[in-house]
Amino acid sequence: MESMKIKCEIVTPLLMHGADGKRAELREQSFKGVMRFWWRAINGNLSLKELKGKEAKIFGNTSKKSSFRMRIRDKNLNKEGFNPLPHKLRNGQPLFMIEGFSPNQTFEIEFKGKNLEKIKNIFILSTVLGGFGQRARRGFGSIKVLKINGEDFQFERLNDDNIIKKVIKQINPEFSFNDENFKSKRKYPYIKNIEIGKEYDNYNELLKKIGLATHKYPCFGRASPRYASPVWISVLKEGKIFRPIITSLNGRGCWKNFNDFKGMIL
Repeated sequence: MESMKIKCEIVTPLLMHGADGKRAELREQSFKGVMRFWWRAINGNLSLKELKGKEAKIFGNTSKKSSFRMRIRDKNLNKEGFNPLPHKLRNGQPLFMIEGFSPNQTFEIEFKGKNLEKIKNIFILSTVLGGFGQRARRGFGSIKVLKINGEDFQFERLNDDNIIKKVIKQINPEFSFNDENFKSKRKYPYIKNIEIGKEYDNYNELLKKIGLATHKYPCFGRASPRYASPVWISVLKEGKIFRPIITSLNGRGCWKNFNDFKGMIL
């Protein structure tokens, strides 16, 4: 059985919780669920039947075990209260606080199983395009891969989305943003576009800007009836610089306002 260790840094407050929904807790199944989501998102060339079959071989299903196991080490990280709505204050104070894990801390995930090179790429992609825990679609819970099996890991240039597309191609060589033959037929979310934004000096400023944009254009956050936003915003960290990365997927949303929504952040 192969093994692999990945060291990660928390970039923005990680609001992941246990069964009570209140106490901050790092959960392997939550990480695996995000990996499963992004694997689906880059396989829009598959029919639903094909998707479920290939997904089961990697992540398992009700009748088949996953091809890999995860174990999170260093779970005893510092916790504190965070404002999940940094753009909303009452008399200068947060409306409410949620317990989460503080940024600038590190933890390690150990993977064991088969075909770990593909698992590695899926995990890297998940950390770049997505986040983990509550408010993950709005910049919270962003993490950065620091080391893989003790070796330093770093993208060549975080402001170059071609590097991200290269990782996607390693997972699914048939991936394309432009294959119109299948896009209109797929009901599950698949990636339509990826954009990387300008530099921010700190993550708080960026999270507030994301919150303001979501508030102004509620179709991408708090629309009624409720549905999962088709837009994910993650935070990339390079040295002391933070950048937003916006990934748009097929789904319901006020796409006519999308450029204005992105413009507030990018």
